[in-house]
Amino acid sequence: MAIGKKKDKPVIKESKENKESKENIDNSIIKESKPTIKESIKKSINKAKMTKHESESYATTEDELTYVIEESLGTILSADATSYISNEMVDKMADEMVDKTADKTADKTADKTADDYKSKIEQLGIKLDELDSRLDNLEHQSSLNCEQLQNIASTQQMLVSQLSTLNQSLQVFMTHINNITQK
Repeated sequence: MAIGKKKDKPVIKESKENKESKENIDNSIIKESKPTIKESIKKSINKAKMTKHESESYATTEDELTYVIEESLGTILSADATSYISNEMVDKMADEMVDKTADKTADKTADKTADDYKSKIEQLGIKLDELDSRLDNLEHQSSLNCEQLQNIASTQQMLVSQLSTLNQSLQVFMTHINNITQK
């Protein structure tokens, strides 16, 4: 294939065999560099991994997430095969790392929120039970007060009846005394 003439440079013609040979060399370099890329990605991911305790207290703010991602990408980009990693691959890896980190953070946030709601519901349940118990006590007090009021009313009626009987007895006695004094 003729590349053409540029300013005073000679025309360079490549044979089909030379071109295929060059492509094979380029492909073999890329294939040989893939384990290096994989290793560097694994190293960067392992470096970014933390224990459960550390991960719960870490990677909660955007700055911390950015730091983890930049550290991982820095390790990848410093690999021997840097020249063979395209910008699209770097962007894709960065997006995947951001998505994974965001998913983990979202899961932790969702779990924490669910635990918070569960705790609040349990607290409300306890308060509801306490209020229910107080209501039962008030109803019991109310029924006792009602019984006492009924007893008081019954006693009052009995006293009124006894006063009436006494009043009648007193009238009979007064009549009897009047009869005696008139004789």
